[in-house]
Amino acid sequence: LVTQEAQLLQLQASGLGARGRQSTFDTDMPGPSQPPAPRAGLVDTRQLGKPEVFKGSTEESFSDWSFIFESYLSCIDSRYIDLLEQAKFSKKSFPNRALSDVDRDLSCQLYYILVMLLRGRPLDITYNTGLGEGLESYRRIFEEFHPRVASRYVGTLTTLLSSKFGDDVEGDLAAFEKSVRRYEQESGKTLDEEMLLGIVVNGLKDSSLQSHIIRNSSRLKSFTDVKAELLEISRTNRVLQSRTFALVDGLLPILVIVDEKSGCVFSGVVAKGVNPYATGLVTEALKFCGRQKVIMMSDAEHSIRALAESAAKSWTGSVQHQTAPKGSHASNGAAERAILELARQVRTLASALEERYKKPLETEGVVFPWLVRHAGWLISRFLVKQDGRTPYERLRGRDFRGEVAECCEVVHYKLDKEKTGKLDKQTSVGVWLGKSLASDEHFLGTPQGHGKTPGCPGCECDDDNPKRNAWYTSAGPMETEGGQAEMPQGTGQDLESGSTEPSQPSRPRAMEGTSEAKSGQKREVEDAGVPAPSSDSGQRRVTGKSSQGAKKQKTPEARGEKRPLEDQELMGGLPTLHEKGEWEPLFAYPLDGRVEELGAYDERTGQPLPVDKVKTARGRELDKMEEHSEEARRQGLKIVRSRWVDGWKPLPNDPNGVRSRCVAQEINDHERDDVFSGTPPLRTHRMVLSAAATAKPGRTNRRKRISRYDVSVAFFHAVATGKIAVVPPKDLDQSKLWYLLKAMNGTREVSRQWSKRVCEVMTEAGFWEVPGIPDLFYHDEWCVTLSCHGDDFIAEGESDDLDRLDALMMQSFESKILPRIGPEEFGGQTTHGDHLHRIIRWSERGFTWEADPKYSRQIVEDLGLADAKGADAPCSTECGKGRRDLEDPLDTEAAAKFRRLAGTALYLSQDRPTIQYALSEITSGMAKPTVTTVEHELKLKHLGRYLLKYPKEVWHYEYQEQPEEAVVLADSDWGACKRTRKSMSSYAERFGKHLIDASCAKQSVIALSSGEAEFYALVRGAAAGLLTAQIWERIGSLP
Repeated sequence: LVTQEAQLLQLQASGLGARGRQSTFDTDMPGPSQPPAPRAGLVDTRQLGKPEVFKGSTEESFSDWSFIFESYLSCIDSRYIDLLEQAKFSKKSFPNRALSDVDRDLSCQLYYILVMLLRGRPLDITYNTGLGEGLESYRRIFEEFHPRVASRYVGTLTTLLSSKFGDDVEGDLAAFEKSVRRYEQESGKTLDEEMLLGIVVNGLKDSSLQSHIIRNSSRLKSFTDVKAELLEISRTNRVLQSRTFALVDGLLPILVIVDEKSGCVFSGVVAKGVNPYATGLVTEALKFCGRQKVIMMSDAEHSIRALAESAAKSWTGSVQHQTAPKGSHASNGAAERAILELARQVRTLASALEERYKKPLETEGVVFPWLVRHAGWLISRFLVKQDGRTPYERLRGRDFRGEVAECCEVVHYKLDKEKTGKLDKQTSVGVWLGKSLASDEHFLGTPQGHGKTPGCPGCECDDDNPKRNAWYTSAGPMETEGGQAEMPQGTGQDLESGSTEPSQPSRPRAMEGTSEAKSGQKREVEDAGVPAPSSDSGQRRVTGKSSQGAKKQKTPEARGEKRPLEDQELMGGLPTLHEKGEWEPLFAYPLDGRVEELGAYDERTGQPLPVDKVKTARGRELDKMEEHSEEARRQGLKIVRSRWVDGWKPLPNDPNGVRSRCVAQEINDHERDDVFSGTPPLRTHRMVLSAAATAKPGRTNRRKRISRYDVSVAFFHAVATGKIAVVPPKDLDQSKLWYLLKAMNGTREVSRQWSKRVCEVMTEAGFWEVPGIPDLFYHDEWCVTLSCHGDDFIAEGESDDLDRLDALMMQSFESKILPRIGPEEFGGQTTHGDHLHRIIRWSERGFTWEADPKYSRQIVEDLGLADAKGADAPCSTECGKGRRDLEDPLDTEAAAKFRRLAGTALYLSQDRPTIQYALSEITSGMAKPTVTTVEHELKLKHLGRYLLKYPKEVWHYEYQEQPEEAVVLADSDWGACKRTRKSMSSYAERFGKHLIDASCAKQSVIALSSGEAEFYALVRGAAAGLLTAQIWERIGSLP
């Protein structure tokens, strides 16, 4: 191997020998061009960088690539400098046959290098030039991507004249000089110093820099002088902004951030200049506000500008930075107003803190930075603005309902269970410093540091607490050293005082005992004294005899607070769960029940029910509750009331039987993500019928049947979260509460827990849940499609596969297996049946689906149209034409009747696509009582006459072979609504012969053209089609 020193000597020698050399041409040489064998290998390039591959994307990228490429070749052999210059600017061809032997070797080497570094169109040009023609290939590539035309020079000059020099002056100057040099090389003209100087001064965005250059024009007479001055200023500012300055005269730099739209304020004591804590504070504020496109306004001071630019780069959204003019406070008035509000709040907190601790507060201490941060937090959540709402309410749409303590108050907090033993203390004492922005966690300070904790069980509010004064003077999360402020740490620290290892090891999980409710032992519960009942949800409810000497327990109010799923939900003012005594199993309706006194009525009709049958039904329900392990225990839980829901229900042994359901009455007072449970769309149940009527390749389509299942007391099969206790109904002893081990009707968590239970059972049996569709499953081995809607299941498959599913349902749930629908020769037990109040039928042609016709009859009868003449269309533009009272509002009774019948028709339209457009016109009068007019009532009556003539609408799923694709037909009606000018979108999904779903709805925006309306309809239909196609692909019905 040749050493680096030998390579350098060789390059220098070759460069001296080749400098000034001219290539010789012989254009009269006959014969085709033959690639000569290279006579000298390339110089060892392992010490050199390799140019990137050029794919012919843009001319701008070629300029940079050609410069790098030519430099690379010149480093290999300096003779390439002259050859490439001649090839680039030659107007004639540059073939190898016209070159000398040495130049021909270099051209051949150039050809192979180009082949390795070109892709796409440039590689095609090289290939078409001929084997070994390196110089001619480079000439053609240069001519293709760098054409020598006059307009090119004019465009380059125009770009130079409009150059701008913004925040990165150093980078902008370097790019400007590069463009100037390129223009001069291409055009052969030279730009004078005065022109360059004018371009730079005119392009400076910073008015202060522009003024500086103009004022010093007597000293800065040339472009070179101006460039050196600008670079010196830019580099100096960059160095100064990156430094952390010492605090001057005891003043602390406080960063104040305000969201102008909502008024939320974020504040903190920061070090001057760009630092991770200040940048993180800005990005944390942006994340809390949820803004994706932000205009960040700041003043022109260099350090705050640099901080804003740093935060803009670290934020993932779109940020545009603007600076306020110097001396113009009104241009950034929101920030100025936030500073005044923050100053008042800080003074208030400081005064209260000094009053509590009896000591003056120093700004250099460890407490003041937390005080500043908490002041902005309080303003964002509790300062009422002119519109009567707080900034938090403007941003979130609801009041803040979390727990708050007084700043620097000594509180108890829970220790980490993994670091404490069974006999160790479970709580410790710390100082409350504030709350987190991203979550509802508390910041606490201890002698060991500061950190976060999700709960704050209590506090010590007495002023004489020695721990309070000791922490105030000795410990804290911030320290000042040498006049420089150290920012709080971003991650939480251990809050335990003392050893982090448990002194008494915890018992292994396998050895832990069962819960109190499952131990089966008798327990005694002590009463607690409680205050009088109040309308406030945070007060206690009296549940029996109270003890005068019992100590009152204080529980923080937590209405609407979101907590992690694994944490127990605590409600303020919870009573004792039941009196002293034993839990008596409920196997029948109790003798002391008051159903005879209170009576029982049908939930739908209001008719009185026979008391003896009601007792039997309620006893049966209580028996089921005991069977599914529902009992009471003393614990701090959320307490909800309950009631009986009674109604007529045909029973196997009594056609006129009564069914009773004990239903909890948990109130939905705030949104909770942990109780949401989706249901599959109605199209999935129709897709089950379509799959049963569609034959996959190699199979017959008449062997499949429809199986249906009804799970009794479905929700009692799901496990409860263990956070709820239920007050028994009024006719039972309400001094005892029921602790839920199983999910119960009426609780917010019941649907989520039931869906979770169904998913667990099905996945353990080998079913796959279709992605994006809840409670829709497919079994690859059984070839069974199963859809669950509440406690109703529907499945399709062959006889043997459905037998396995029957066994699974009977083993996992208390199920009723309904007769299978299908051909009798393949195991069908009936030709029709109902599912979700729809009628499913089988015939020799396939399956059908239709809505229950009772809803059509109900609408016709309630409108009094039984003897009327039917209509051929569900709606008409001539409806009510000529009447002067169309805009008159309906009276209260008529409006209530209209909304009831329109709601029934809207439910019916899910299975009747022909009336969906009519319903979109009718339901526009349901939003507010005052907008329900005579015109809406007339349209509803017209729909009733249509239902009178056409009471049924049947979906046919005939036997077919498996289609190769799913089809979606979409259309729009531009400006369909005469009042709002909104357009109508509609689509229909088909799978071969089968109609799977149809929809018709108004567009939310006003389309300005028919093409725009068609586009919105197309997007809506495509989105629905993609979802349906995903289902078909998962259940194997699409190739």
